[in-house]
Parts: sequence; C-alpha cells; structure tokens
Amino acid sequence: MLELLKLATASLLNQRARTFLTMFGIVWGIAAVIILVSIVGGFKAENDEMWLGMGIDKVQLRYSDSYEVADTRYPLVADADDADFIVAYSSNVRRAGVEQEEWRQMEAITGASHEGSAEGDWYGIVGMTPQLRELRGLHAEHGRFLSAVDYDQASKVVVIGNEVAKSLWGEDAVPVGEILGISGTNFTVVGITPEDAGRMRWRVLMPLQTYETSLGLVGQTGRFSITVEMKDPELYDQTVIELRRMLAARHGFDPSDEDAIRFEDFARWREQGQAVFLAMFVVFYFVGVMTLAIGAVGVMNILLVSVRERTREIGLRKALGAPKRSVLGQFLLEALLLTTIGGIVGIALGLSAVGFLRGTMGEVEGFPTPVVTMTSVYAAVAVNLVVGILAGTYPARQASSVDPIVALRAE
Repeated sequence: MLELLKLATASLLNQRARTFLTMFGIVWGIAAVIILVSIVGGFKAENDEMWLGMGIDKVQLRYSDSYEVADTRYPLVADADDADFIVAYSSNVRRAGVEQEEWRQMEAITGASHEGSAEGDWYGIVGMTPQLRELRGLHAEHGRFLSAVDYDQASKVVVIGNEVAKSLWGEDAVPVGEILGISGTNFTVVGITPEDAGRMRWRVLMPLQTYETSLGLVGQTGRFSITVEMKDPELYDQTVIELRRMLAARHGFDPSDEDAIRFEDFARWREQGQAVFLAMFVVFYFVGVMTLAIGAVGVMNILLVSVRERTREIGLRKALGAPKRSVLGQFLLEALLLTTIGGIVGIALGLSAVGFLRGTMGEVEGFPTPVVTMTSVYAAVAVNLVVGILAGTYPARQASSVDPIVALRAE
C-alpha cells in the first residue's frame, strides 16, 4: 500500500501544472458549498432569533385602519380593552397582551459619549401592556424591566434595545439612568435588552399608557396588535373563527372580512420559514455538488490521458508480474489524492472566506453574520470522497485491463 502511495504521489508531482489545474474544480466546489451554506445558515439563525419567544401556542392579531361594509369604509379604532375582552369571553384564550408601535426620532440627552448621537436616529417605539412581557419572554440584561408602578402611573421610563444603546451612547455604554429624548419628550432609561431579544434590540419599550399620553398618540392606530396565548394550540382554527366573530360584533365589521383584523400564526410562519431555508440548503448543496461533479469530470479526463500516456509503463509493470489490483489501486489512489488534497484546500479556502465575510458583511445592515456548521463541512468531505472514488474508478479499470503485450508495442 505504501509503495502504491509513493507511485501515485510521484506521478502527480511529475505533472505539477496539470495536477494543480485538475484540483482547482474540486477546491472551488468544496469552498462553494461551505460559503453558500454558511450564508443561508446566517439568514436562518437570524430568522430563528427573530421568532425567539413566540411559541406554537401563540397567534397575533394585527388591526387595520379601517373596514368595509356595503362598499363603504369605516375607521377601525384600535382598543386595548379588546385583550381583556377576549380573555374573559373566549374559551381557548389563556392571556393576551397589547403592543402598539410607532417610529420616532431619538437622541441621547445625557451621557452621550460619541459624536453624532445628538443628531438623533429613528427607532421603533413599542407601547405595551404588562402581559406582553411574559408572552414574548422579554427581560432586561442591565437595569430592570418595566414594573407594575410604571404601568399604573404611566411613568416616563423606557427599556431600550441593546442596538439602540450602542447607536446613541456608544459600543460599550450601559446608559441605565440616562435621559432619552423622543420627539421633544424626555424619558429615563431603566433597562437594556440582551443580545438575544430579536427585533426588540432595535426598539424602545414603554408602558402603553405612557406611549399614548406622553407622545400624544391617543386614538392613533399605528401598528396595533394583540398577542394571544391559546390553551390548546390544536384548536387554532376554531379559536380564530371565534375571536373574529367576537371582535366583529364588538367593532361592527363583517366576520367574513379577513382584512379588518389579520390573524398571524407564529408556528405556521416559522414552519413556512424553515421549509424555505431547507429548500435553499438543498439548492445550494446541489450547486456545490454540481461544481464538484464538474471537477470530478476533470479528474477523470486527466487520469484517462495519464493512462494513455503511460501505456508502456503499465504494460512493463504487468509484464514484470504486477497484479491487476496493484495497477487499479495506483490510479484510484491518484484520484483520491487529487480530491483529498483539493478538498482540504477547499475547506481551508471556504472557512477563510466565511471568516472574511463574518468580519465585513456581518456589519452591513440587513446582511446576517454567516454561520458555519460542522454538518456542512462533514457533508462536503463525504461528497468529496464519493467524487474521488467515482472519478478514479473508470480510469483505474481502464489501466488495469491493459494487455501487457499490446502496451509494450505502443509508441
């Protein structure tokens, strides 16, 4: 075996340029698999983080600005009391929390440590009821979260996302106790959300009553929604019908009008998202495998040329008593060496490219940090080994079947 390995290595080293060009397809195929899958993995991780805390037993009700009756549109006034109403009268609702969102310009009034913070940036303000904290699993990493007193007294306090804190106060700042200005009104920062808070990292949270009175948003719909936790998720369809009928009677719209209040099922959205990402993984793996297949064809062609060029050598070895399996093993080893070395270089190139993307594109807004999984590396290695065996089998069989008498007559 060691002797065959020496022969295969010597043969490849004698044709360095040909060997390098042949391996290029393998290198690029492996690197492409790792790079593409890591990018999709980054999007998937970001999507999973966005849905963090939204379980399969929850559904969100999003209110429109108006509804239609007999070709006439009427305003749909969002009412926070709808949450208490459906909890009291729906048979399958355990609890419900309200949130209302508006985008406003903000600035750090006190404690700003870097230039530009005073100019202000736009972030989402979320007015929320106490129930939403448990429904979404919200908490503060620094400071505290909104308390019962804050809700009762409509206190001018906020919990800010960690990205808001970085933007307005600096990368390592912990602005608990500082003053945040929102559209001319000052609020005290009492807490900061952690890194895993999903979209709340870019939001400012405050009691719903504070949101309505301190910012002058009473009677404005904004983005109003109610998050509902069901007792039995299996009764989702029946619960949606029941809630739509209840709220239609309460607000005066037709229960068949699905646009007045839209029901968004977190579990179904997450399943749909996972199906999309699975399809993307399959497509990108297919692209990588096809690239490797092209590289395998190159390996096969080069080995076939090598067999033709070394016909006399093969004939001489067989005439001297070399067994058929020895010749077969030599060319198969050459193919495996080409694909193995190419695979190692490809993995190194792919991981280096992902590292570069993590350091550059990860800072680009809307582009998630690529995520490398060992599964993608293992898959690339497995496919590469299969490609090496398939690429080397045919040329090796051709070489082992050469007639030594005919081979010695070859020019």
